[in-house]
Amino acid sequence: MLFKILKVTGAIVLSAIVGFYIVTLAFPINMINTVDNDPSLPSITLNGHSFHSESFGNPNNPVLIAVHGGPGGDYRYMQSLKALSSKYFVVFYDQRMTGLSSRKSTAKIDVQIYMDDLHAFVTHYSNDKPVYIVGHSWGGMIASSYIGQHPKAVDKIVMIEPGILRADLAGAYLNQTGPGLTFMDFVSFGGIWLNQWRETLLMMNMRGMIM
Repeated sequence: MLFKILKVTGAIVLSAIVGFYIVTLAFPINMINTVDNDPSLPSITLNGHSFHSESFGNPNNPVLIAVHGGPGGDYRYMQSLKALSSKYFVVFYDQRMTGLSSRKSTAKIDVQIYMDDLHAFVTHYSNDKPVYIVGHSWGGMIASSYIGQHPKAVDKIVMIEPGILRADLAGAYLNQTGPGLTFMDFVSFGGIWLNQWRETLLMMNMRGMIM
């Protein structure tokens, strides 16, 4: 009886492993190149981190820094702001660990590090003059917090559909957004966890083909 149970269990485990491997090869993960492995991408290193970043216009004009939404987004959808480069020096950057910016960071990832990164861009490009900031959604929240810490560093700020701007309202807002994690949320998290192994298998196969 015990042998039969072990045999069935072994068959199930083996089938799961083979099935997972087949899925990995049949539906590969599209891994994008970041500044970590593509030196042709425009980048800048500030605050100890390598950022995917572009700037447009005359550096002598007033500086305008675009802060994209997320967390986890990138600046591509804000590039229409390039139209302002005739009047402003427009700076875009993918925030730490997002977009095409480096995935290598030893810093603690919290709200403060995003404000510190923004301050590094302001300091680098401002020519000791107040800058303009355009922040969308999550970026508006960062910009709002930033001017609270560095009010003299900013001339004007535009916040487009910002998220929560007052800590005392955060709890009330979150309580209205839903009951919390659902069963399907845990299923999604499980898929994300499994994908780390898919990536490992893909890299092993790529190395084998290259060698």
